[in-house]
Amino acid sequence: MSKEEVEKKIWKALESVSDPETKISVVDLGLIYDVKYDPQARKAYIKMTLTSPFCPFAFYIVGNVRSAIMDLEEVDDVDIELVFDPPRSPERMSEKAKKLLGIEDRDFYDTPLGSVMVEIRIKVSSTNVRSLETALNIIKEEAKKTKLDISVVFLPTERLVIPTRKSPVGNGTATRDHRELRIHKRLVIVKGSMSGLSKFAKLAFRRRRPQDVNVRASFRGV
Repeated sequence: MSKEEVEKKIWKALESVSDPETKISVVDLGLIYDVKYDPQARKAYIKMTLTSPFCPFAFYIVGNVRSAIMDLEEVDDVDIELVFDPPRSPERMSEKAKKLLGIEDRDFYDTPLGSVMVEIRIKVSSTNVRSLETALNIIKEEAKKTKLDISVVFLPTERLVIPTRKSPVGNGTATRDHRELRIHKRLVIVKGSMSGLSKFAKLAFRRRRPQDVNVRASFRGV
């Protein structure tokens, strides 16, 4: 089988991989940018993107893409490159996907997705105030570099009371003590264009932050 025939076979296999939210093929959604095959190494090279940089099903989709290709007898290995530049555009969708999503209107899908205004909400928490502020400063610096609007909301401090024992033996409750653990929380809201937030995500989430800080991000349109 020729190189071109295997590449067509890979594209066909990818049509069986669907986005969990829309139930539409990653090919129809325009998430697959490029497919190449090396016959000597029996290796496939895939360049793809996701519906957003913060897609909660990223590992699921990429894993299914890998599995679908590895099921082909001509492929022994797969290299998947996940990119967000250029950002996904509705123009890359198939007519079938546009119809299913109700975006057949030309004025809608002619608008580049990179210009759509979106919002990231980042919850940052830590028992160490200094570590928390260090993580916040990293987020603020990268938001400033990409010229995004950012605001920080102070959330109520969570207090956890942990019962402990002073010694293994003793007189009832006199041997017990209580320790209070405080979890400090902040909500960071970052607003901007999809392309700007994609750059921000690459910069902010790849930088090393204190290990005792927990960061969770959610994404939505505005």
